[in-house]
Amino acid sequence: MVKGRDHKNPNVSAKLQRSYDQALAALQHGDPVKAEKGLRKIIKAADDSPEAHFSLALALQVQGKLAPAADHYRQSTELSPQSIEAWLNLGRVRLQLEQVESASKAFQLAIALDPVNPAAHAGAGESLAMAAQYAEAETCFRRALELAPNDPGLIVYIARMMDARGETERAEQTLRDALASDPGQADLWLALGQMLQAYRRVEDAGSAYRDALRHHPEHPELLFRLANNLYEQQWLEEAEGLYRRLLEKDPKQPEVLNNLGMVVASLARRGEAESIFRELIETAPGFGHPYLNLALSHRFGPSDKSEIAGMSKLLRGSRLADEDALYVHYALGKALDDCGDHKEAFAHYRKANRLRRPQVNFNIEVIADGFERLKRVFSRELFEQFSGSGNTSRGPVLIVGMPRSGTTLLEQVLSAHPQIRPAGELRKLSELVLRLEQDTADEVGYPECVSRLDTTQVEGMASAYLAELTMRAGDADRMTDKMPMNFIYLGLMALLFPGASLLHCVRDTLDTCLSNYFQHFPPGLDYAYDLEELGRYYTLYQDLMLHWQAVLPDRLFDVHYEALVSEPRSTLEPVLGRLELPWDDACLAHHESVDRVQTLSLWQVRQPLNTTSVERWRHYENQLGPLIEALSRKVN
Repeated sequence: MVKGRDHKNPNVSAKLQRSYDQALAALQHGDPVKAEKGLRKIIKAADDSPEAHFSLALALQVQGKLAPAADHYRQSTELSPQSIEAWLNLGRVRLQLEQVESASKAFQLAIALDPVNPAAHAGAGESLAMAAQYAEAETCFRRALELAPNDPGLIVYIARMMDARGETERAEQTLRDALASDPGQADLWLALGQMLQAYRRVEDAGSAYRDALRHHPEHPELLFRLANNLYEQQWLEEAEGLYRRLLEKDPKQPEVLNNLGMVVASLARRGEAESIFRELIETAPGFGHPYLNLALSHRFGPSDKSEIAGMSKLLRGSRLADEDALYVHYALGKALDDCGDHKEAFAHYRKANRLRRPQVNFNIEVIADGFERLKRVFSRELFEQFSGSGNTSRGPVLIVGMPRSGTTLLEQVLSAHPQIRPAGELRKLSELVLRLEQDTADEVGYPECVSRLDTTQVEGMASAYLAELTMRAGDADRMTDKMPMNFIYLGLMALLFPGASLLHCVRDTLDTCLSNYFQHFPPGLDYAYDLEELGRYYTLYQDLMLHWQAVLPDRLFDVHYEALVSEPRSTLEPVLGRLELPWDDACLAHHESVDRVQTLSLWQVRQPLNTTSVERWRHYENQLGPLIEALSRKVN
C-alpha cells in the first residue's frame, strides 16, 4: 500500500474534494493508474493545489514515471515552500534521475526547514555519495543516525561509505558491532553477507547468512542468499533443499525456480532440470535466464525448430528489459550455432555482448598493470628465497587455463581415475590473497607483500588451502582444484606447495577466444564482451604464462585440448606420470561417471571424448577481424 496525504485539501471545492479522496483511496489501495487519472482532472480544475500536485507526483513515481513526478513535486514546493515532505520526495526522485546537484539542493532546503529531520540529512548523504564524496556523505549519515539512533538503513549507509573509501575492515566491523547490539536486524545481516560476497569471502558470507537465520529462520531473502551462496560453494544438495523450502512457501518465484534448475542440472538430473526451465519459459516468458540455461543443458537440432522460432518471436515482439533480452540472445546464438546457422548465431551473440558490456566495469590497462606486477614480484630470485619452505604434500593438483580451454574436461577425465578426486572450482587461493592484502593493508598490497612473508606464514596459508581441498575432495592420493583463473596465482601456489602438480590447459587461440565470446560469465570474468578487449586480454594471459614457464620450468605441464580429444590415452599417460599414478582405462569413459558439474559446459562434459569443437572458429572467421587484429599485437 502506498501512503498518501489523507487530510482535507483546502484548495479544492467539496465536489473536487470527493474526487480527491477517491484518487487517494485508489493510490493507497495500489491502483496508481486510476489515481493519476483522477488527480489530473482535479489539477485541471485547481492547478494551485499543492496537495493535488504532491499526490499526482506520488502516483507517477509509483509507476516509474520519474521525470513528470519530479515536475509535480517541484510545483508542489513552489505552491507550498514549507512542505518538508514535498522537498524530500523531490530530492529522492531527482536522485533516481541521477540529477545529483538538484537533488542535493532539495535536501538542503528540507534541512533548513527542519534541521533535526533524519531523512533530510540521509538524503543529503545519498547525494554526496552519488557524487563520490564519501567522507562528506558519511558525516551526513552519522548526523542522521544521531537523530534516528539504531536505524539499520543508516548504519548500512555508513558501512558502505567506509567500503567505498577502501576501509573494508572498518566497514565490516561497523556492521558486526551493530549486529552484536541488535542481532534481530535482518537488513544488517543482508548487508554484511552482501559485503563479504563482494570481498570474495564466500565462506564467511555463508557463515553470516547462517547466523542471520538463527534470528530469522523463515526470512525469504536470507534463505535465498544462503542458497545462492551454497550453490557458489558447490554444496549442491543443501542449496537444493533451501530452494525447495522457498518454493513450498511460494511456488511462483522465477529466480528461485531458475536457480533450482541450475542445481539439478549440476547434479546430473538433466531431464528434471530441462522440465524446470521449460516450465519457467511457459509461465514467465519475459524472464530471460531459463532460455540460456535450457540452451546450455542440451544440443539443439531439427526437432527444436519451434523453440528457436519462439525465442526469435520473443525478441521481435516483446519489450524485454536489456537484462532479460541478453540471455535470450545468448540462448538463440547457442541454438543457431548448434544447427549450423553460423551467420545468424554470431549476430545474436554480438547483440548479447553489446548489451552485457555496459554492465561490467572492465579496464584492460588495470589488468596489464596487475600482470606486470606479478611478473616483477615472482622472479627466480623469489623462488630461491623461499626454497625449502611450504607444505610438502603432493596431493594438490591445480588445473588452470583460460576459461573454455578444456579445464572441465581434463578435471572430469582425471577424476574418473580411482586415485584422483575432484574438489571442484575452489576460491581458496583468491581468498588467501585477499586476507593477505588485508593483513598488510597499512604496508604494501599483493603481490608485492609476498616477498615479506616468513616461513610460518607460508606454511599457515598452505595448511588453510590443504584443509579446504581435503574437505572438498576427501581422502585421496591426488585432489584436483579446477579453477581456470588460478593461472594468476600459479606463483603463489608454487610457493605454498613445492610438490603440487600444476596442469595448464591449452586450446587453439581462436577457438578459446570464440568460446569465451559466446559465454555469459559470472561477475569477475569481464574481459570477454568485446572482441578487441578479449584479444588484448588473451595476449596478456599468454605473456603471463610464458613468465610462469620461465620461472617454473619444471613445474608447469601443458595439456593440449586438441590432443586430449583426438589421442586421449597418449595425452593422458604423461599427465598421470606427472601425478605419479598408473594408467587406468576408466579415464577413457569419464562421461559414464560424471555425477556433478558446476560449469558452463553442462552438456559437453557429459559426452564421450570427441573432436567436434576443434577449429570451430573457422565458421566465424569473417566476423573475427577485431579479435584477430588484437591478437596480432605484442604485449608492450
